[in-house]
Amino acid sequence: MGTKKLFTLIILLISHGNLVAQSSTTFTVIKVSGKIYSNSLKREVTNKDVLKTSDNLTFDSKGSYLHVINPEMGRKTIRNVPDNSPREFMQLLQGFLSQDKKSKTSRGASSKGIEDIISQLSYDTLLILAEGRIPIDTSEASLKNPSGMVVTYRVDGKKVDRLISDNSGFNLGKSYLFGAVDSPNLKIMVTYCEDTSDPFFSPSVMLGSFVPYYADEEVLRMEIKIIIDELKTNPTASANTMKLITDYLTDEYAVPIQDNLQEWLRSNSLMK
Repeated sequence: MGTKKLFTLIILLISHGNLVAQSSTTFTVIKVSGKIYSNSLKREVTNKDVLKTSDNLTFDSKGSYLHVINPEMGRKTIRNVPDNSPREFMQLLQGFLSQDKKSKTSRGASSKGIEDIISQLSYDTLLILAEGRIPIDTSEASLKNPSGMVVTYRVDGKKVDRLISDNSGFNLGKSYLFGAVDSPNLKIMVTYCEDTSDPFFSPSVMLGSFVPYYADEEVLRMEIKIIIDELKTNPTASANTMKLITDYLTDEYAVPIQDNLQEWLRSNSLMK
């Protein structure tokens, strides 16, 4: 066999291998919003389904979207498909990928100083998980009575001030902030006060002003487990698990607070 023919044969074999690899690529579904029909599955797509790039998908409306993950390629989100024409999954990946929102940098959970807390709370909306526990470096800011963290908001035109701290940190969980008050999209202000008995005149530092978002944590746990399980098969991707989880939560729900997120993952036996 001549050199030229041998070279051509090698190119053909490589090209064939690439096509086979591409055609066999699969993505696991993290979450579906709306109705998306799979031609291969012959039903609507649900979370945990495995989709091939050769599958044809039909989005029932422009508002429907899909989060999927692949150990090598990471998470992908398909949004804003303009009509209900069946499209090959690979075509959707190439033409309708959503840009993720800016996420927070992952940091280890430990006691934080005032400046770091301000940085973590500097968003319009924050995802709060479980009790929303935030530890404080008490060598920098004492939480001993009368000092503490106070949340302030208005309900029916009336101002509410509530103490949300103890001797080592504070909680942003729904019951801590609002008690029995119905609080959809209610904006709050969190302040460190040297004298919580008189927060108006007390020397104070505003830590953040934002809307706390509370997700269905049972659903959330299932979605995060899909991400973690998929990444376990790829050691390189697994090293970035926390960032990928944070990116997903930011894109789908709201920015998580890293201390709160890491504690929630541990308490739900998702990560050590």
